[in-house]
Amino acid sequence: MHYLIGLDIGEKRIGVAVSDSMGLGVRAHSTIDVEKFFEELPALLAEYNAKEIVIGLPKHKDGTDSEQTQKVRNFVAKIAEAFPDMPLHFENEILTSSEAKSRLKNRGVKITEANKGLIDSEAAAIILEQYFA
Repeated sequence: MHYLIGLDIGEKRIGVAVSDSMGLGVRAHSTIDVEKFFEELPALLAEYNAKEIVIGLPKHKDGTDSEQTQKVRNFVAKIAEAFPDMPLHFENEILTSSEAKSRLKNRGVKITEANKGLIDSEAAAIILEQYFA
């Protein structure tokens, strides 16, 4: 059995989510600083025996590429280079940050500067949920 990892790639942080081993459930996991991502990813993949990664791809509402789209594609190219046997999948991440904020608010979580990363990991969970849907 293996898990899937979901990523919400940002400028400073990368939100991480994991599926359960059957792909039925998803949970927000953590955030990783962009600078430390390639140091920390191998341990994360090993911990969950992850065999695939789903990455949020920022697009406009009409489906066209946004300014961030190419930045994410460039970062993902580095992931592909570092992990050539790892299947990588893209999922449109439109409005996932807004949905993440709403979910956290509904749970009574107050977002502060100190816990802003919760939005990123929750957005990664939404990306993974959309992929499974």
